[in-house]
Amino acid sequence: YASIILSFMGVVLWGFEISRPNLISKKTLILILLPALWAAFAYFLPIRCFLLALGFIAIYQLDFIFAKAKKSPEWWLKLRSPLTGFVVIFLIIMGFNE
Repeated sequence: YASIILSFMGVVLWGFEISRPNLISKKTLILILLPALWAAFAYFLPIRCFLLALGFIAIYQLDFIFAKAKKSPEWWLKLRSPLTGFVVIFLIIMGFNE
């Protein structure tokens, strides 16, 4: 389930990026594709929970960059901060039980 959510988070950032056609960056679009690829890669490895936790931390960094560049709504980072924290903690706990 976490791999699907991680992929979805990349899609959300994609939507933020293309919502302003005059400011689209090819570098950013490539970075946004990485969470889906990371989730697919992590899904098939034995340490998938730890890798997914790293993916959520990385996409949170992208969220922070988007908020700083004012590409995402003001409330977005306030929502993402606690949710990312909970998801990362739970994935790490699950990782020890794999």
